[in-house]
Amino acid sequence: MVRVGLSPDNSSLLIRFEYHPRLVELARQLPGRRFYRKLGGWVIPLTREMVEELPARFPGAAVTVMPEVQARLAALKAAEETTLQLKASHGDVILPQEM
Repeated sequence: MVRVGLSPDNSSLLIRFEYHPRLVELARQLPGRRFYRKLGGWVIPLTREMVEELPARFPGAAVTVMPEVQARLAALKAAEETTLQLKASHGDVILPQEM
């Protein structure tokens, strides 16, 4: 089983599985991946697209996306929508992270 959770700082996906050479080979093909021994898994960028692609990237393996991943994606989407609404209603506003 491949478990998809969040990294400790909630900024990335953390992929864990029991060691199997084929799963390691597939994990090495993930864009932006890094293996962290202390975390016991692979860290990749947190995007909705990647979460949706993971089952296809691990064919034959049961991929389980933990609920906190879906909650984090929903929060990111809400923040993005709020930012777009602010920009639409106030023109080009420079937000702190854009400075």
